[in-house]
Amino acid sequence: MRLSVSITVSPVEKLVDQITSLFKQVTEASDHRLFRGHGSIIMSEQIMGLKSKVYEFPVNKQKQLVDSMMTGKIEDAKNIYVDIIYDTADYPFTVIQLAISQLTLTINQVLHALKKNNALVAAPEFDNTVVSLNQVETIEEINSRFYLLFDELAMSPVYISRLYKQLTFNSLTDVISDFRMSRAKAWLLDSDYSIADIAERTGFTSSSYFYRMFKRATGVTPNDYRRIGSKTSTFS
Repeated sequence: MRLSVSITVSPVEKLVDQITSLFKQVTEASDHRLFRGHGSIIMSEQIMGLKSKVYEFPVNKQKQLVDSMMTGKIEDAKNIYVDIIYDTADYPFTVIQLAISQLTLTINQVLHALKKNNALVAAPEFDNTVVSLNQVETIEEINSRFYLLFDELAMSPVYISRLYKQLTFNSLTDVISDFRMSRAKAWLLDSDYSIADIAERTGFTSSSYFYRMFKRATGVTPNDYRRIGSKTSTFS
C-alpha cells in the first residue's frame, strides 16, 4: 500500500480569534491538491490570491470538443478536454467545479445527439458523479473517467460504421455484405458445401434469409447460380 501526505500551510496570525478563518482558508486551499498531486505542499495565502482572477469558460474550445466528438476525432477531443481542464488550475477551486459540470453536460448532449442520429446503439448518460471532486485526490482520477468515455465512444461499432461512411462514402454494412456475397459465390462454384453450410460460413442467420439476400443481390437463387455456373465460367 502506498501512502502520501499533502500539507497546506496557512499564514501566521497572532490573534486566537483568527483560528476559525485560517482553518476555513486552509481547508479551501487544500482542495488544490487536485492539480498539485500527492505529497504536495500548498500555501493557503497563495491560493487565496487566485480569487481575484476572473474566469471565462472557453466556449470556442467547447465547440471544438463537440465537433471533434461528432466527427470521430477522438484524440482531438481528448486534447481539447485536457486544455479546458488544465486552464482552470490557476483559478479558484470553484472554477474547476464549473468546468467539469459544463463538460459533463456538453458530453451528455453529444451522446444524446449521436444516439438520435443513429450513430450509437446505446448512449448511456455520462456519470454526473464526476463533479463530486471531494471524492477524488488528483485530476488524473477525473481525467480517467472522461478518457474511458472517449475510448468507449471510439470503439462503438455503429459509430465506427458512421465514420467509415464519412471517410469512404461507402456504407460499412454494404462493404461487408458485398464481401459475404463474394465468398458465397466462390463457394457455390468451387466447393461441394451445401447451401446451408455456405449460409452459415458467410454469417447468415438462416438458409432462407441467405436465399432472399442472395437473390436480391444477384437476381438468381443460390441453386440456380451454382447450376448455371457449372456450365459456364463466365457467369457472374
